[in-house]
Amino acid sequence: MMLPDALTDILLQDVRGAMSEEDSILVCGPVGLSATIASMSLNRDLLRMRFSERFLQEERLKEALEASFRYVEKIQMLFEKEKESSITCFVPMGEGGFTAALWKMAEASSMGLSVDLRKVPVLQHTIEVAEITGEDPYQADSRGSCIIASHHPDAAFYFRENYGLEAVPTGHALQSRERLLTSGPIIRHLDRPWALIRKAEESLHASEHRSSGT
Repeated sequence: MMLPDALTDILLQDVRGAMSEEDSILVCGPVGLSATIASMSLNRDLLRMRFSERFLQEERLKEALEASFRYVEKIQMLFEKEKESSITCFVPMGEGGFTAALWKMAEASSMGLSVDLRKVPVLQHTIEVAEITGEDPYQADSRGSCIIASHHPDAAFYFRENYGLEAVPTGHALQSRERLLTSGPIIRHLDRPWALIRKAEESLHASEHRSSGT
C-alpha cells in the first residue's frame, strides 16, 4: 500500500539526496545512545537492581553523544555546503532510530537495501540497558547519529583519512525494492516505521483542519 504523497513528504523531510546503484550504506555514531541516556534517568531505580553506580554514571555517555552530534553536523555540512560528491544520501537519525532512518533512505531513493545488523555500531551500555527496559536498540531514539550512502569504493577509509570521521559500513543499496535486515543466518524485511507514520498522519490532519478553519 502506497502512502499518500503529503504524508510521505512529512516523513522524508529530513532526507537529503538519494542512494544510487551499488552505494555502500554507512552509520556514523552509536545507535540508540540518546535513548540509553534518557532510560538511565527515567529507570534509575530499576537499573540499580542490576548495575553498579559506576555503570550508571552518564558523563561519558553524554560526552560520546556530544561528539556524535558534532560528527553528524560535520557530515551534513560536507554534503550540503561543500558538496562532498562521494556522499549520495544523508539521513539524520531521531525518533524510530536506525531502522526508521534506513526506511526513509530506501523510500526517498525508491530502492531496496541489505544491511547486516551485526555491523551496526551499538555501545555495550545500550545493549545492557535495553535488555532491562525492553527497548529495541535499533528502533530506539538515536538523535546524534546518522546514516549515509556513498559510492566511494572504500568509504570508511576515505572519510576517516580525509575528515577524521568514523563511518561504519553496514550494507549496500539494491536495485530491487527488497529491504533486508540480516543477522547471521536470520533474514527479515525492514518494516515501515508505523509510530512515525501515525505521528505524521496526526500532524497532517491537524494542518488540514487549520487550513479549513475547523
